[in-house]
Amino acid sequence: MSGQANKTTDRIIRKSLLRFLHEKHEKESNLVICEEFGLIYHTCRIDVAVLNGSMNGYEIKSDADTLDRLEQQADLYSKIFDRMFLVCGARYVQQAQKCIPGWWGITEARFDKNGILKLGTIRRGRKNPSVCIETLLQMLWKVELISILREQIKMQGLHSKSIRQLRELASRELNSKTIHNSVRESIKIRKSVRVKQELTPSGGLSQFAATLMHSPVHHSGLLSPQSNDRHR
Repeated sequence: MSGQANKTTDRIIRKSLLRFLHEKHEKESNLVICEEFGLIYHTCRIDVAVLNGSMNGYEIKSDADTLDRLEQQADLYSKIFDRMFLVCGARYVQQAQKCIPGWWGITEARFDKNGILKLGTIRRGRKNPSVCIETLLQMLWKVELISILREQIKMQGLHSKSIRQLRELASRELNSKTIHNSVRESIKIRKSVRVKQELTPSGGLSQFAATLMHSPVHHSGLLSPQSNDRHR
């Protein structure tokens, strides 16, 4: 292969990455893999997110892309995900390392001599040392915040509060591990249940909200108050 033919594209890398992730996690039951995962009310999105016992993000930068927004994206992703991985074409392996934190993993996508795309580990990466609790709380919908707070502090009148007030209450009353686990598990439920509305026209809880309220997640110990602490 030569010239344009051996340049990676988002579509090609994504296909290989998704195949790899599904094979890697095939035995996990409590797993959600999302493409184009919206962050902070979809003001930005990451290419692939894997939610199991942690929140892991994968950002793709093919040979056909640019790195113009990578530093800005990295700043947001680093506030949310437990682990982050940059999956990039050979063109950007060296340059991209200057745009991302040292704890990110790096995977190179390169065609072999037979024209088969291979994913190779350049840097394994490690756990995020500084997830931002305030940013995590912005990932939650109002109905999710109400459900979590109702479970944790048994407080009434939550529906009358604004989403900002609910976030402030959660930040004040819940420890960081509880918030972290609550956000992850709530998003997994959200992605697993399809509904048209958060609330019904009459103001009652939708199927999603009812599912959230009665989900086993809220009785698993993960949410215990005593828990320890894209735009291209």
